[in-house]
Amino acid sequence: MRKLLHFKQQHPFTTIFLIALFLRFIAVIFSRGFGFDSEQFIYVGVPNAWTDNVDYRLLDLRNNLSSKPEGISLFYFTINYCWFGFLKYLGITSPTWLMFFSRLLHAVVSLLVVSFGYRIADLIADKKTAWYSAIILSACWFMPYVSVHNIAAFACTPFLMYATLIIVRQEVLRIAEFDENLHRSSFMVAGFFLGLGFSTWYQSILFIIGILLALLFLKNIKASIITLIGIMLSIGIIEVIPDLIVWGEPFVEMKTFFKNSTDYLFHITKTPWIYISIVTLILAFIPPASFMLLFGFFKSAKKNLITFLPVLLFIIYYTIFPNKNEIYILPAIPLFIITGTAGWFSFKDTSSFWRKNKPLHKYLWLFTGIVNFIVLFFTLTTYSNKAEVKSMQYISGFKDTDLIIIEDSNNNNYRRPAIFYAKYWPKYMVINKNNSIDDRLVEMSDRNVDFIIFRGKENLEKRVEVMTKHYPGIQYETTFEPSILDIFYKKIRGYQQNGSVIVYKCGK
Repeated sequence: MRKLLHFKQQHPFTTIFLIALFLRFIAVIFSRGFGFDSEQFIYVGVPNAWTDNVDYRLLDLRNNLSSKPEGISLFYFTINYCWFGFLKYLGITSPTWLMFFSRLLHAVVSLLVVSFGYRIADLIADKKTAWYSAIILSACWFMPYVSVHNIAAFACTPFLMYATLIIVRQEVLRIAEFDENLHRSSFMVAGFFLGLGFSTWYQSILFIIGILLALLFLKNIKASIITLIGIMLSIGIIEVIPDLIVWGEPFVEMKTFFKNSTDYLFHITKTPWIYISIVTLILAFIPPASFMLLFGFFKSAKKNLITFLPVLLFIIYYTIFPNKNEIYILPAIPLFIITGTAGWFSFKDTSSFWRKNKPLHKYLWLFTGIVNFIVLFFTLTTYSNKAEVKSMQYISGFKDTDLIIIEDSNNNNYRRPAIFYAKYWPKYMVINKNNSIDDRLVEMSDRNVDFIIFRGKENLEKRVEVMTKHYPGIQYETTFEPSILDIFYKKIRGYQQNGSVIVYKCGK
């Protein structure tokens, strides 16, 4: 233990880096499945289908599918397409191994967030703040999980953080009047990386606006203009080429995104209260430490405007904006940690109360740390959407599968199956509350249905009876149960079923 403490004192960043690497490698091995629909059905399913020369849209037998832009940047999509294509060129075709190497790539890249976070915190505060910021970035219960999955809202973060590091360093030099070390071209580079972040996930435009406003408030108008030029140059390159290849027209996806965003402003969607940004942040960082970070964040607003404003815009926008989701605030999380830590420790060091109650401060953080590592154990080892994935993997063992019916009549929402894991790309039909079962099955009367997948055990006997009328030869195969965290997640999101998946095979 003495040797470990000595190593930590001599090599603080290396210690944190090794911790981050270890936790992410554990997540690479055990954090299987997918947490969010966009992760599976946009950035995994479609690129893999394209590498196999399969039109992903045609697998779904809905009649209303059409080929049109959806307002999703093709930059991150293209990265995934190239990576999966490279792996398949090497002979790796198993969905399980494809996703293992996908998680491994994301884990390695995510280490940059820890590195950049440490360096930003060191610039705006001191080594102690940098160490605490980096350890939170490394070991906060959800960070390894989001770091290894195909989540565009977090994949943009390395680009945004590197740009922020460049700008913060230049501002520190300018304020210290080290003019000989200032480089205006650095703002161009920062702008280019901000553009890459935007092209990875369009909603990160809030982050970019926050950076530009901060430079204007700091009266560094030239820097804001140069940064903006870098952003426009980056977007001009990255957004043009993929859109020209896919759609034959530049900026199609970006224009669709802004059009859809305008439409959503007038479309009120009821979302759970936990998606309110402040609530999300408080729960994400576990009280009482989360309240300290939140206090420190607002306390240091004036001093650390560059790291404060981007986060503030996310908080305001996703408090007012009707369509909210817990992942939408991910790009702002690293800067919230850095700014909140810097503000809190600066306040604590000058507070007479906390100087007199150092043990209390220590125990409060210790409590948060213990709770964090308990939850971290589950997120590191959780199998997200386990039943959904397992059912498709089971079907992959039948090479002649042509068509699957997904019986989801307990739900209104249209949820596609994780067909990527079925390996051979069978077609599917989803039946939910909004569809007439009889009408949908009549449509398929001339097709050979191989499997019927029932989602949820609620009213199962009655649902099986209805399907048996159309397919008398169906036989029960197996049941896949969700993981503990899947059940918990579905509860807080208001799902009416626990996530079990029951597989029936149709007789020939």
